[in-house]
Amino acid sequence: CVAAICGARGAALRSLKISGNQQLTAAFVASIASECDSLERLALEDLIYLPGEAAAPIGRLTQLQSLSFRGTRLLVSSSMLAAVGGSAHCLEALDLGGCTVLSADAVATAAEACPRLRELSLDGVENLTDEALGRIAAARRGALSSLSLRKCVQLSDGAIEGLAAACGGVLAHLSLNNVPALGDACLVALKEHCADSLESLDLSWCRAVSDNGVGALVDAAPRLQRLAVWGCSQLTNRFYEGHSREHLRVVGRSI
Repeated sequence: CVAAICGARGAALRSLKISGNQQLTAAFVASIASECDSLERLALEDLIYLPGEAAAPIGRLTQLQSLSFRGTRLLVSSSMLAAVGGSAHCLEALDLGGCTVLSADAVATAAEACPRLRELSLDGVENLTDEALGRIAAARRGALSSLSLRKCVQLSDGAIEGLAAACGGVLAHLSLNNVPALGDACLVALKEHCADSLESLDLSWCRAVSDNGVGALVDAAPRLQRLAVWGCSQLTNRFYEGHSREHLRVVGRSI
């Protein structure tokens, strides 16, 4: 059915999302690239059996503004880079969440190739290193408004400090969920550089952040609307009842 739609109306399609279809083949992905050449938004998500090299033909598309491979866990670095390459000049949003075999170098290279990139999700890209995140921050200095680093388990405070310095004033949405090494040092950097722009922040399972660190950041961030702290049982009423943001939505508070 999807193949028929692409064949009959592919040239007119501007947006296409396929999720969870475990029968999708490499040949069909290639047909998307050849028949849907006006696509601006493409999501191929949770295709857990799609061969790692199958995404490469997507590089024939040259008008994509948004591209998601979320949950396509066999995706390999060379195929991802080829897929991004065709639309790198206009790509604004890239989601590689759950693409667990991608290399740190490939992820950084993709970000460096996209001069208009504003939104990036790297959830579960466990190979991501401080150095690679530094490259991403440098390439998208003053431009990255949304970044998700959930379960990027190799990252340290230093990486987030560099990110904050590079993206100060524009970073609005940041997830550091389950990045275990993070502590108050990264919060100090976020307060210094990003307090005026942050609108949502996820610190869930960051067990080394403290009442004082979180509280100081929250008090300094007038636009912050949502803070997630699932699993942060170390936070106490000193923070929950002591911060000054009356209308801040805090989710995940331990009872």
